[in-house]
Amino acid sequence: MADSVKSDTQTNGFHKTTNGQHVEELKIAIIGQSNFAAEVLELLLERDHMVVGVFTIADKGNREDILATTARQHRIPVFKFAAWRRKGVPIPEVLEQYRSVGANLNVLPFCSQFIPMEVIDGASFGSICYHPSILPLHRGASAISWTLIEGDERAGFSIFWADDGLD
Repeated sequence: MADSVKSDTQTNGFHKTTNGQHVEELKIAIIGQSNFAAEVLELLLERDHMVVGVFTIADKGNREDILATTARQHRIPVFKFAAWRRKGVPIPEVLEQYRSVGANLNVLPFCSQFIPMEVIDGASFGSICYHPSILPLHRGASAISWTLIEGDERAGFSIFWADDGLD
């Protein structure tokens, strides 16, 4: 039978499990946009995960992305960037703001920006991405639309560890 990882107590950012192990508490940064990312945020919060920051796209006109709005409703710090890199080089101020939240896991639901490796590798538990197709099929933008346009008989989604690039 598997050891229980149910948390009994918390000290200094670690949870002591019922079998006496100490497990580092997840501190999640969400990097993304759209309704899907907002739903991921809500699900993580419903399951009592600690979301330490939300990183999303800059406002379009006076219109804020739904992920930012949802995060604000839960009093989660929101950071909006038009880009993480300039001419392929990470923007120091952006990296500094990311590091300020102390995330140890990045979750990238519907992320349309190129995220620097300093961020991808900066979280000790890594960075998880979601893509609404069975990769490599329909990688890039509009995967769901392309699935329908192409008349695919099978559809699905991919969850994978992030690297330096887009899906």
